[in-house]
Amino acid sequence: MYEKFIDDAKNMGLNVLDVMAYKDSDLVFERHIEREGLREIHSVSKNFTATAVLIAQSEGLLDLHDPIEKYIDRLSESKAYEKLKDVTIYNLLTHTAGGSEGVLFSAQRAALDTDDWLKVSMDLELVYEPGERFCYSNSNYYMLSLVIEKAAGKNLLEYVKERIFEPLDIKEYHWESCPYGHPFGASDLYLYTKDMVKLGLLYMGGGVYAGKRILDEYYIKEAISPKVRCGKTKMYGYSFWIENDDAYYCSGTYGQFVVMKKSDKTVVAINSLEKNNYDGLLELVLDTFCR
Repeated sequence: MYEKFIDDAKNMGLNVLDVMAYKDSDLVFERHIEREGLREIHSVSKNFTATAVLIAQSEGLLDLHDPIEKYIDRLSESKAYEKLKDVTIYNLLTHTAGGSEGVLFSAQRAALDTDDWLKVSMDLELVYEPGERFCYSNSNYYMLSLVIEKAAGKNLLEYVKERIFEPLDIKEYHWESCPYGHPFGASDLYLYTKDMVKLGLLYMGGGVYAGKRILDEYYIKEAISPKVRCGKTKMYGYSFWIENDDAYYCSGTYGQFVVMKKSDKTVVAINSLEKNNYDGLLELVLDTFCR
């Protein structure tokens, strides 16, 4: 199956770089088409941010139903304050804050004429009521970085290092920050594929990795349970895309994936640099490992 996936990707002209697979927590396949290195995992970063939020909830540092105004002091400056004041951490996690367009994606950030990414996030027009509709936006997970910083008394990277990276034995990483120095919780985390896959092993293990409990199983189940519909068939949890009752996955721009299939107890990590046919690569990944 794994060799066939690589062959199929090659035949489709897809630029897959790494494939690693675990079954029952044992490594069963590993192939590096290009030399290993720290690779940007793009929106798979959101899964690490969401996991940090769930750990913070388990520690009593925050509650998912808290309004974000409790953690973001400048919220009253927003043009959209009357609706934004009702937005909760849950809404940020599930991309249901009320916007109709996404902001702070890579090209947008490069074109900004301001260093104040929080202002950009707060001034996004909220067309819908919080919780009414899914709209994927990097601004949601950027603001979650600020929520963690306020709740934990340390920035997102420091918190993730202590609560996730060290327990998962992740030693090499890099997470880029906004111009004001806050780690960009929506993207821009760099990991080795061998470390990216560990988040999938943590979730497949019900919150336990290498015999150590990192997160209570209740929060694991909550994260991978459908919370909101996005499109005709897709469902979204807390940063996880739910393909069906048996399979869920993390996904990043250009083809970073961590795919988990419960019935097979398999975790597959794929790192790619596919700038031309992400949709084709996604369908190949889902057809091969989820369906």
